[in-house]
Amino acid sequence: YHFYAEQLSKVAPNECPHLLLQGLAGPMAAITASTLTNPMDVVRARVQVEGRSSIIQTFEQLLKEEGLLGLTKGLSARILSSAPTTLLLVVGYETLKKMSLRVHQR
Repeated sequence: YHFYAEQLSKVAPNECPHLLLQGLAGPMAAITASTLTNPMDVVRARVQVEGRSSIIQTFEQLLKEEGLLGLTKGLSARILSSAPTTLLLVVGYETLKKMSLRVHQR
């Protein structure tokens, strides 16, 4: 999140609201995290559903039968749910944080 927020602040015009940059950075971070962790989630689900005991064997079988695309199963649904949720969480958190800092400064 902080990486994306920092990169966006470097390329955004000065008049761009900081909350907008934070609102964009949250979903970008969620998409990155979902993309990186989805393969592990697919293998974990296969182990649980199929009652297997070996993560490595499940991973190897998945690659053999479905190729690399097998590791992306469910990724689009995961991104479609995590990106908007993260947007709301980040904007809500940052707004409440800003409001609470104003109260303490008075």
